[in-house]
Amino acid sequence: MLRVRSTLRLRDLTYLETTSHMKTESAGNYQSDDKNSPSLADKLEERLIDFAVRIVRLSASVPRTAAGKHIAGQILRSGTSPAPNYGEERGAESHAGFVHK
Repeated sequence: MLRVRSTLRLRDLTYLETTSHMKTESAGNYQSDDKNSPSLADKLEERLIDFAVRIVRLSASVPRTAAGKHIAGQILRSGTSPAPNYGEERGAESHAGFVHK
């Protein structure tokens, strides 16, 4: 079993796995006439989640030597933190709250 020592919890990995299979639109398509289409901020959050999933898989493939475990832990902490941090900052109620977080 893979241990994750960061703000990402194991139950979040299940969410990450399910969302990583979602189709993404091309990065050049910023404007859409459909009101139900995801915003640019939503797309960025999805990309950060996909990145976190790739980081978890990468860290699982690192050799289990002393150096490998150290590097894998560093990769997990730094690579999985942007998605929850961005999600938390998007939830700020005001500009001052966003800057504070």
